[in-house]
Amino acid sequence: MDGNSYSIDQNERTNHLHGGKLDFSQRIWNVETQLVEDSVSLIFRYTSPHEENRYPRTLHATTTYTLTNDDEWIIS
Repeated sequence: MDGNSYSIDQNERTNHLHGGKLDFSQRIWNVETQLVEDSVSLIFRYTSPHEENRYPRTLHATTTYTLTNDDEWIIS
């Protein structure tokens, strides 16, 4: 990347699987709720800083879970 080489963690023999040893499932995410007329949502946000799990660059991740009044479950 940009002329640099990066070595990421190996957590399954010589492979890197699902984000490394300390993946996103082991992080504390910020969460907020959103209530609108026809649905309610949980919005999860996490910022993975530069070099976390040896990944280059900062990553901003957001996942939203929405339940509508029509019983639809939407993940975005």
